[in-house]
Amino acid sequence: MGEKERTFQEILNPLEDKIFTKIPFDFTEIETFFQPVINLSNFEILGYEALTKPLFGKNVDNLFKRAQEHEILFELDLFFRIKALLKASSEGLSSKHLLFLNIHPLALLQELYHQEIFQKSIRQLGFNPEQIVLEITNCQLLEDWEDYLKNIFHLLRLGYKISLDDYGGSSHSYIELTEIKPNFVKIDQFFIMGGLKDAFSKKFIEHILEICQELGITVVIKGVEGREEFLALLDMGVKYYQGNYFGKPVFSLKGGESLEIREYPPQSSHLSYAYF
Repeated sequence: MGEKERTFQEILNPLEDKIFTKIPFDFTEIETFFQPVINLSNFEILGYEALTKPLFGKNVDNLFKRAQEHEILFELDLFFRIKALLKASSEGLSSKHLLFLNIHPLALLQELYHQEIFQKSIRQLGFNPEQIVLEITNCQLLEDWEDYLKNIFHLLRLGYKISLDDYGGSSHSYIELTEIKPNFVKIDQFFIMGGLKDAFSKKFIEHILEICQELGITVVIKGVEGREEFLALLDMGVKYYQGNYFGKPVFSLKGGESLEIREYPPQSSHLSYAYF
């Protein structure tokens, strides 16, 4: 075991021990996958979302719910993020690509001790805060809204980027857009189902695109599964995408971080690209 691995095992072991005593769970069954976020303006990969989750069909949301009940949510959230950082480092993630890391909103209120461990991990693995996008997931009504905002602003000052996940569902509000002005907003997959045949869904996406453009926020449409959805969004001027149509979550980045042309109709302005 190398020096880097020993250092991080020293960080992970106490977290693992504390979690495992509260939740009977085999952490050897946790793995990180990567899904590309595509920028169609320059036909390049903007970055990757690190999807760290239990294998064999175990539900990660249930795991976090149990962790919150046993008052170890901070530890579990930090454990998942460090595991994702380690995997991205071992895969040789390019410095030109962003790394989207999911973070539970309550973890933004965690003790300073946990924040320092996370920042130390990033430095030791050779990442810069500017490369890290903290993606706020599973949002719920927070009693301590002021501290929530204060900690987000602190992270932004340190150089981290912020993304609001599943926007438009019950997760986030207009207040977060105007107060935080996050770097990214990922629109909930619900609004693109069925190729945007629903008039309200199309109007909602157009509305969010307009607001975010005024605020300088990048909008990512996630969950794009097929050509029909993609073409409808392309006609609306959407530039950033994430979904199986462009690239399924992959276990390893080794073997190519690029895009290939899937189809290129000479008489059409619609281009479709795929990750491989």
